[in-house]
Amino acid sequence: MEILKRFQADRYVRQLQSGVRLADAQLFEARSQLQNMGASAVRALFAAVNSTPASDATLDMLVRLLSEGTLSSYLDGLRSPSATVADAAMRALARASTVDTTRLLALLSDEHISRARVESILDAQSSRLQPEALLRVLPELGKEARASAFRVIEKIADQRLVPAAIHLTQHTDWW
Repeated sequence: MEILKRFQADRYVRQLQSGVRLADAQLFEARSQLQNMGASAVRALFAAVNSTPASDATLDMLVRLLSEGTLSSYLDGLRSPSATVADAAMRALARASTVDTTRLLALLSDEHISRARVESILDAQSSRLQPEALLRVLPELGKEARASAFRVIEKIADQRLVPAAIHLTQHTDWW
């Protein structure tokens, strides 16, 4: 059954990735079918952008499919050796509003994901980030990841951070 899903997903993905303007009915059909396929569709979309950049329609579909259930596929995409796959995953994560942003903070400590991509995602999601959550992960981060976190904190800092920041100054591994 999974193979059949994969073939169907590939067909709809080719339509999105072709760059040809689809009729509204075709676009609606492709989107709704891919939406129903979930993780299978995500894998097919990332496979399609392995060698060519994601089209606008493909990127839009990646954003629509992003959920807590499919997040791991996007994280795998960020770790991909293919720059076009990693870029598509980054752009989708930066645009999506369907994932808990505190889960994205763990990306700062993942050595297999480009720190520049992580910063781009967090920067784009900064309005949805909880500053206190970002401060809580600071002690667990390596030195370079902390620098990235501080750049994001600078953009979202407000008075709510003062108590947590004061607490951090007493940390044994203060920077």
